[in-house]
Amino acid sequence: KNTANTHVLHIGAGHLLALNEQGLPTAVALPGLETIGSENFGGKLDFPFTAHPKTCGETGEIVFFGGLPLQAPYCRMGVVRDRQLVHQTDVPGLEGPALMHDFAITRHYTIIVDVPLTLRIGRLLIGGKLIDFEEDRPIRFGVLPRYGTGDEV
Repeated sequence: KNTANTHVLHIGAGHLLALNEQGLPTAVALPGLETIGSENFGGKLDFPFTAHPKTCGETGEIVFFGGLPLQAPYCRMGVVRDRQLVHQTDVPGLEGPALMHDFAITRHYTIIVDVPLTLRIGRLLIGGKLIDFEEDRPIRFGVLPRYGTGDEV
């Protein structure tokens, strides 16, 4: 179940998005706070929407990422403008799912952080921890043009 209990984002025209880390946003109507339902931007969004999206102060675009814990590419990035999903791309080069909690944007770029705090189902199945800090892995930063493709990281 999507608890949508981590963050809210005003997206204009009397609507909020209620967010959590691993699901679709939940659309909420203003001013009465009625739940509208899951927001998939006309069927275009098929991956999780972070609870911590960024709004570009210059363009008003909402930039977000979503982690995919069970399958490669493990992370996707997206851009929403005027309540429409206008761009999405896979983030390549990730060895597995990591707990990417936050990221940064500039007017033209998205900066992602590949952290060594990982989520591994296989590790759990053999008696290990589902979430663990892999101290031998470095922290890596990826810089992606806002409207770029994964091969531009």
